[in-house]
Amino acid sequence: TSLRIPAADPRVGWLWATLEQMTAEERALFLRFAWGPSRLPHAVERLPQPFIIAEMHTSANPDDYMPISHACFFTLDLPKYTSAKALKEKLLYAIYQCATSEIA
Repeated sequence: TSLRIPAADPRVGWLWATLEQMTAEERALFLRFAWGPSRLPHAVERLPQPFIIAEMHTSANPDDYMPISHACFFTLDLPKYTSAKALKEKLLYAIYQCATSEIA
């Protein structure tokens, strides 16, 4: 069971700031990583479920862990990264290295 990260958690702000700094291509890669398709539907109502940012518990330095996506549930598990820089580096690595197929 994943616990949602509260909106006030710094990681939520860091994630949105990272997404705002991304190129259009990187945002498409993020969507593919987190959801499957590389584009959002035209209407929010067509999303199968809301995007969830969930807590990932780690046993060691959280900055050593990659984020994990659950594309079927549009969920992103984030370790308790210690900085915006750590989150951005790991997220960019994950989206560029993720090999997933486009779902129609």
